[in-house]
Amino acid sequence: MLSKVLLSALFALPALAQNGGIPGILATITTDIRALNQSLTAFHGNDDALSGILGNSNKLKSDLNAGTTQARSTPPLVFKDSLALAGSTAGLARDSNETITTLISKKPDFDKIGASSIVVSLVKDLQTSAKDFSDAVVEKLPGEIAPVGDQLVGLINDGFARGIKAYS
Repeated sequence: MLSKVLLSALFALPALAQNGGIPGILATITTDIRALNQSLTAFHGNDDALSGILGNSNKLKSDLNAGTTQARSTPPLVFKDSLALAGSTAGLARDSNETITTLISKKPDFDKIGASSIVVSLVKDLQTSAKDFSDAVVEKLPGEIAPVGDQLVGLINDGFARGIKAYS
């Protein structure tokens, strides 16, 4: 399992670097979240589908971590570029909350196979990685835009809290 995570991280780094900085990172993470949501939707308490969820969760975490590293090394954003990120970030917040809603709806299926404690651990890990990534991006925003970034990030954090509460 660890080797899969490390290989995913190695393959993700060049893809993130070629995708155009922070907007490219956001696009990659949005794709990962949508893939995770699809695997959650397909899950009905069967062990086979669980591996898809774990794989997509690990890929998302790996890309969040790689994105954090890249965002930290990116120069500060200018006002115009920061405004362009708002739409992508709002879409990311929407997709994140949709995925959390799907996750919550699948709790009986995870309970059925005794995997709810694993889900809480995965969500907490993703929450930590998402917070690190969000912090790295928000610190690159101009001062007058940073509060808007914090609000959009707050929507994502609220979703994680909702998911953790449902499984705790």
